[in-house]
Amino acid sequence: MVRFLAPPGMFRTAYFVLFFAFIASVSTYAADNGPADFEGAYFQAVQKAKAEYREAFAASLNKATKAEIYLLDFEVQHHDPGDIQWQIHPPKDQFPIAKGKTCRILKQRILTEEELKKLLPSLQATVGIKGNGGGAMCHFPIHGLRLWVGDHLVLETNICWSCHNLYLQYPDYTMDVIGVWNKTLEEIMKGLMPVPEEELARFRVKYGNGL
Repeated sequence: MVRFLAPPGMFRTAYFVLFFAFIASVSTYAADNGPADFEGAYFQAVQKAKAEYREAFAASLNKATKAEIYLLDFEVQHHDPGDIQWQIHPPKDQFPIAKGKTCRILKQRILTEEELKKLLPSLQATVGIKGNGGGAMCHFPIHGLRLWVGDHLVLETNICWSCHNLYLQYPDYTMDVIGVWNKTLEEIMKGLMPVPEEELARFRVKYGNGL
């Protein structure tokens, strides 16, 4: 799962401005057309707002000053989704995946300035994709990533290379599956945090294919 934590104000506000502007235009459209036309126009407006938000948010990641990469246990752990404290303050050895889900952190390290610069272009291309190709419905996250601008956490994401996906949370707390087809990003992430052979073997035994 992924959370995009936009800096206060700017992108969060822009998202809602876009969203409600599109919905207003859809309402005008619906007044002159039938319910079926309105439903289709509504979803088109929502997707357009999300695409523009992703693009703007990805561009803003150039301002990132710190990044930390994680090797995760691909087996997702399930918790009580109603436990608010767990959601806000999960144990330090757990990486948030989705509401009520975490993965155990196996290893982590802070990237150097040069490593961050190397990572950003392919990460931005993945995050800012306009035509989202989605991914498989499965999710076995092996890598986690956090980015900060100063002291503010702006991005928290985990990626499944087997299913080619991550999950994106928008400012209104809705979520989408985002397809991860960028081989450059995969190669860089695996270079920065190699997946041990024992983890690859454990995954093959359990699921029959590779990470």
